[in-house]
Amino acid sequence: MFGDILIDKIRVNIPVYILIQENIDINTFKRWLKIVFSRHFFQGAFNVTLSRNQVKITLTPTRFKPVSDYTYTDVNLEMPSEEWLYDLLNELGCFKSENRRILEACKVVKLHLTKNLITEHPVITYIDSLSNRTYKRMKANIIESNETNRTLSIATPKRDRKVKNTNGDRQFILYDKSQQLKDKAGFEYVILKAPLNEAEKRLIPLKYYSEQTGYLRISKLNLARLELQYANSSKLKKLSQFITSNKEDTGLQLCTLLELLAEGELCSKLEQFYTKELQEYIFFNVPQNEPQPATRWNGLFSELINNADIKSMIALYSECTTEKLNNKGNFMTAVKEAQKTASDDLYAELYNKLGIAETGAVSV
Repeated sequence: MFGDILIDKIRVNIPVYILIQENIDINTFKRWLKIVFSRHFFQGAFNVTLSRNQVKITLTPTRFKPVSDYTYTDVNLEMPSEEWLYDLLNELGCFKSENRRILEACKVVKLHLTKNLITEHPVITYIDSLSNRTYKRMKANIIESNETNRTLSIATPKRDRKVKNTNGDRQFILYDKSQQLKDKAGFEYVILKAPLNEAEKRLIPLKYYSEQTGYLRISKLNLARLELQYANSSKLKKLSQFITSNKEDTGLQLCTLLELLAEGELCSKLEQFYTKELQEYIFFNVPQNEPQPATRWNGLFSELINNADIKSMIALYSECTTEKLNNKGNFMTAVKEAQKTASDDLYAELYNKLGIAETGAVSV
């Protein structure tokens, strides 16, 4: 749950023509899919539609129903095991040789890879830190904000300026998952579908978790949600090329993921790709291990503004400036230096907890 790779959303398109050629009635096929999915997922976690001569299947795997007699919370924090996924897809006929022609025509057109991280500070401080950095061919924006939470998007810009949504086909988003669950569903606590492992239990205070009941006081945790979202096959081909080592791949076929699942390597391979993409586009600088020597002004102000907003501090000083306070330039420099030190520490924490490899990165 904490630090594990999750598939939070996946969409698969099946061409209608291939189903017709296999003498499959489209409406009957859709009804059958919905019946199967309803046994294994909560309502709203799956959708089967017909559009543009494609049967479109959208799933939220993290909202699965485990094989359990216990009560648990419908929340997208946990990933089903590869065995659970294999059993589901086997029930759908995905490993039968007679269905191979249909499966080879299935394309993955949307994929959201996600991790939940326990952070040392409130998640909003990491959002502020990352929003002020510069990225490769991507732009940072706050896409959702209210009194209690905000969402950072770092995305490729859309080329069509007429479209209001500026998020492109590759997007990284970061937000406070604990606060989101509280705001949208009123959850102060959740009952997990599977117990936390020993490493996960060491990350949280024991008083917030009961192994016997699966009770987790989610509202008391700094739980960062880091999602890497791909919106079309033009970007997903990169995942296919990563898996197959074939640079000629032009999209991600469902068969490619099925083969990984059958070999027990689906989650490990997706995590490798997730980490590689974050290293290439978001966390491409290696954090400094040794702190930089503090200037006199940095030393005076670092503790004062460690968690402050730099714009607010400068604005406050500007309002209070008098003729006697004639060292304004030094003040602003100190504020910026101290704020950068705090920001670098937050960046380094995420970098390390995500397991970003240093190979190929650039020191800052």
